[in-house]
Amino acid sequence: MANPEHLALLQWGVDRWQNWRERNPEIQPDLSVADLVGFDLAGFDLRGANLIGSDLKMANLAEANLAETNAIGVNFREANLSNVDFYRSLLNRANLSQTLLRGANFTEADLGDANLYGADAIETYLYRSRLDRANLSRAHFNGAYGVSVHLTEAKLVRADLRWANLKWANLGGANLAQTNFRGANLCGANLKDAYLHETVFPQDFCRPQFFPGD
Repeated sequence: MANPEHLALLQWGVDRWQNWRERNPEIQPDLSVADLVGFDLAGFDLRGANLIGSDLKMANLAEANLAETNAIGVNFREANLSNVDFYRSLLNRANLSQTLLRGANFTEADLGDANLYGADAIETYLYRSRLDRANLSRAHFNGAYGVSVHLTEAKLVRADLRWANLKWANLGGANLAQTNFRGANLCGANLKDAYLHETVFPQDFCRPQFFPGD
């Protein structure tokens, strides 16, 4: 359960929270199983925090630092996670459906079995992230050339990307074994050096910009 003192500090606002963290760098905030629905946590330094099982539905976490947090099973549904730093965070089984993820950094984060259904993930950085068995169906990764999602060397084994928009997405070197792209838009995507064992591609196949074997 969450530490009552840590919860109280959150409610005092970002300035007091940041000051407390600067004075106590050795303390890892415990916000586990907390009801934080709709909270405004924009810009908060939550790095290394314990968020296991917390409810952050519709919360505003824009520009927050959640690097190396334990966010297993957290409910982020419909939250604003734009430009959040999730570097090396644990997000297994987290619910990120219909979230705003633009500009978020998930480098080396673990999103195994996470739900990102319908997420807006344009310009999201997922370099070397783990998304095995994740639900990314109908997620929006599309953008203009050079303005899209970076899934370079990501692991998407058995991930669900049905009807996702991956136009211009960078999937170079990704592990796409048994990944389901049925109905997805892969126009202009980079799949160079990707591993495609038993990968399911859309029936109306729009050839990516780079494809293994080209």
